[in-house]
Amino acid sequence: MASPKQVFICYVRNDLEDSGLQILDLKPNTSYLVNASLGQTHYLTYGPQHDTVSTSDIGAGERTLDADTYGLGAYLADRVENTGGGNLSLTDAEVVTIVSAIFARVASGLSLTLADVNTAINTPGTVTLSNLTGAGASNSRGALETVLGILSGLTVYKVPAGSTVCEAAGAFTGASSGSVLSPFSTDSRARMGIPIYDTDAAQISCATGQLSILKAATYQWINPAFTYGSGGTAYLASGTNIPVTGIARAVTIYDHDGNVL
Repeated sequence: MASPKQVFICYVRNDLEDSGLQILDLKPNTSYLVNASLGQTHYLTYGPQHDTVSTSDIGAGERTLDADTYGLGAYLADRVENTGGGNLSLTDAEVVTIVSAIFARVASGLSLTLADVNTAINTPGTVTLSNLTGAGASNSRGALETVLGILSGLTVYKVPAGSTVCEAAGAFTGASSGSVLSPFSTDSRARMGIPIYDTDAAQISCATGQLSILKAATYQWINPAFTYGSGGTAYLASGTNIPVTGIARAVTIYDHDGNVL
C-alpha cells in the first residue's frame, strides 16, 4: 500500500508562534510512541521563515545576494525564470510582488495549486510566460511541494550571502545556489522534523476536529504580547492587520496538490 500524501498546515497570522498551540486529534499520538518521529500530534511552533530578497549589481548586470536569505523569496529568486521577459532572473521587486500574491492566497484560505502559483509568478507586469516547474520553454527549477513546505514552516530554504542569483545582462542562472536545510540543522528554524500526512484522522480533524476550528475565519485569539487593529503588531500573512477583535483564521491547510482541506 502506498504511503499517504503529505498535508501542509500553514500559519496565517504572526501572533501564534510559540504560543503552545497543539494538535492532538491526529494519529498516531506522538506521546504513545517510542520513536516520536513517527507521531502526528505536534505543536504548531513556527510559521514560514521568510526574508526579503536584496541583491546588488556587481557589474555587467550580474547580481548577488547581500546576505544569507531564507524562505519563499529566496527560493523564487534562485529557481524561477522570467521566461517571457527574455529568459531573465527575477528582480528583487518582482520577487516581492510574487511572494505577496502567494501569501495573500494563504491569508484568505484560497488554494495554492500549481496553476495558482504559476498565476502568482506572472503577477508582475514585467514577468510573462513563466512557471514554477520548468514546463514548456521555461528553465525554472521549482517544485510545488517545496513551496507548500516553506509556507508551512516545515521546510527552510536558504541561499547564502554572495550567491549569484542573476548572470550578466540579467540572464537566468544555470544552477541553483540554495538548498533545503535539514530540520535538525542549527541554521534552520523548522518547527518540527516530521511531515504530517493526509490520513483519515487528518481529514476528520479538518472537517470537525481541532483543525476545523483553527482554519475557520471565525477563529479568535488575542496574544497580550501583540497589539491589534490598524497599525498593530498582529497581522496576517498578507500583511493585513488582525482586527481588534482578534478574529481571523489561524491556519490554512493544503493537500499535496495545493487544494484547501
